[in-house]
Amino acid sequence: MSGVKLFVVINLIALVGIISCFTIQQKDAASSSNGNCTACETIYNLALKNVKPEYIGNETSARSYMLGECNYFRQVGAGFWPFCFEMYTQNFNAFWQDLKVKTDPLQACKTLEICQ
Repeated sequence: MSGVKLFVVINLIALVGIISCFTIQQKDAASSSNGNCTACETIYNLALKNVKPEYIGNETSARSYMLGECNYFRQVGAGFWPFCFEMYTQNFNAFWQDLKVKTDPLQACKTLEICQ
């Protein structure tokens, strides 16, 4: 009988550990998601403020401009610089079009589902 009680106690401890771990991971994911949203808005807002028509006139110059912005963040030690490269690489055409029409930063990030 004591073996069964021990088994139940061990299983309950394991279950609590699994639930706690899952809860922590969900909070980390939400925090990361909020951080990505803030980073997206910051990156896009600064790109929008600094952009000149000749910087985004064609695909080559637009890529150079956007990646240059990410390099700037890397040089100044902004913690989100890897996200900048990832975001622009994965969503280049969408951001290029948004820069052309000067889309609001939050709206641009929502369209890409980076922000909610």
